[in-house]
Amino acid sequence: MSRENACLSIAGENGTSLSLSSESKTECSVSSDTAASPPSPPTQPTSVHDCPPMDTTSLSTQVRHYLKANQIHWSKFSTLVLGVTQSRLSTLLSRPGPWHLLSRRVQGLYQRM
Repeated sequence: MSRENACLSIAGENGTSLSLSSESKTECSVSSDTAASPPSPPTQPTSVHDCPPMDTTSLSTQVRHYLKANQIHWSKFSTLVLGVTQSRLSTLLSRPGPWHLLSRRVQGLYQRM
């Protein structure tokens, strides 16, 4: 059985970025742009079908760990990043389902994480 590699990338306002990989379950890279140019927006797939299947279980674990390590409140993350309530984020992180059984909307939420 092959496992797809999911990567979480977060870009900061000051030009720093953080990338997490589901394969290593640790921080992949942290980079900082010292140039005065604004950071470019991350490229995202145009639809859910353009993205390969994700391992939602490991992604949920990584997001939980990242939020805890950086002391980010679930309610702020859920509303500002995902546009859902804190209870919905809690459900997504505590009960991740197989990618092929998730609706397009839920797949989109996992992609934004």
